[in-house]
Amino acid sequence: MRSKHFYPSNPILKRVNWMSKCPRFGPAGVPPLFRILRTHLADVPRLLREENLDALEYQAVKWDQKPQMTQEDAESLGAEAKKRDVLLSMHGSYYLNLCGKEEVVEDSKKRLVACATAADWMGACLCCSLPHGILWSFRKKLRA
Repeated sequence: MRSKHFYPSNPILKRVNWMSKCPRFGPAGVPPLFRILRTHLADVPRLLREENLDALEYQAVKWDQKPQMTQEDAESLGAEAKKRDVLLSMHGSYYLNLCGKEEVVEDSKKRLVACATAADWMGACLCCSLPHGILWSFRKKLRA
């Protein structure tokens, strides 16, 4: 018997199915010209479709321990992206270290949760992060 995770009623699976229909192309971050024009975040999916792009990786690489966007802004971006068939993903904070001192690890976990929370608000299909310090920690142990 298959797990409940394989049924289409699972919201995560719906996001993945939406993602896997075909290859998607779009920028990592809001394009600089859109920023110069002071484009509202919810207008970005429309402008991307006008350029024949259908994906956006939202950059949250410098976020602190709380989401740096309001839930309302994230939901309006997600609603507009869904309406325009623009796939959203999120790149989480660069400031992650899961092998540091306890305080540093706890701060890193909070940054991960902040990015995942905002990704959920906007309906992003995935949220990726690159925790630093893991390889460095292993190298130190190997040398010892």
